Amino acid sequence: MFTRKPYTHSLFFNRNLNKKTTNNRYSDYVMVPGCPRFPTLHPGVDDTIDYNKEMSIDHKALIQMGEATIDTLLNADKKTCPKVLFLSTGEDNTIYEPHLLSSYIKKICDEKQYPFVLHIAGHGDPEKIGSIDPDSRIEIDLFADMLVQLFQGINPDKPIHVIFHTCNSAYADLNATMPKEMIKNIIQNDTLIGKFSKAMKENGFNNITVTGYRGYYSHLESHTGSVVTDDLSNSTKCTAEHTAVTICPKEGVILPKNDKHLFFEVNIAGKNYYNKLR
Repeated sequence: MFTRKPYTHSLFFNRNLNKKTTNNRYSDYVMVPGCPRFPTLHPGVDDTIDYNKEMSIDHKALIQMGEATIDTLLNADKKTCPKVLFLSTGEDNTIYEPHLLSSYIKKICDEKQYPFVLHIAGHGDPEKIGSIDPDSRIEIDLFADMLVQLFQGINPDKPIHVIFHTCNSAYADLNATMPKEMIKNIIQNDTLIGKFSKAMKENGFNNITVTGYRGYYSHLESHTGSVVTDDLSNSTKCTAEHTAVTICPKEGVILPKNDKHLFFEVNIAGKNYYNKLR
């Protein structure tokens, strides 16, 4: 079983940023929907990483979620890139290059045998994704636009699978009286994964598959799987895969097989839950 030592700022740097890019072939990549920053000695004057300063709680949490996702995939024998990738740092700093998704686009384009599976690890709600703080999250349409820009070198006909390891990415207000076709339409139009799928297709990526989950998502401590809960108190749990919803290019919306998972009751929290998580 693949496990890591407990997270520390310097350990992450030595394990990831200093690690040379290998020629290994990958099918799965894990990206966080934010731009984690490492504390520096004197920001703007001396940007040398300062190991005596702690990273902000938001950025540290994103990296930990990315690492947990990588560990879970490796334990499932997926050919996974071992680095947590960032969407962008918003700055010209070569120290981040090993962690930029853009650094791997050529490798992804050159891979002809393995599929391209992009795992998004982070916090989220039915509208946005990002860090713990809801006010700093990215609207899903904007996130899709940012990926489209990064994907410019990728053949839009290449099969792409994007999996959101975030809370309530497949949540919609559903009930058992609704016909299945109505439910599928609601998922395509009202969920985070539905809006993302639509935005990507509008930009020419018609061969994209998108998966998300209903409920508050987290990895098992053993990193051998994941669960969803009905609220932040974790009172009711079920295996995340049971509530998974997938939007495919040909099959359309694939719903959970069991109605109790399709209608898994979820208490959608307000913004005040940010303080609870901190």
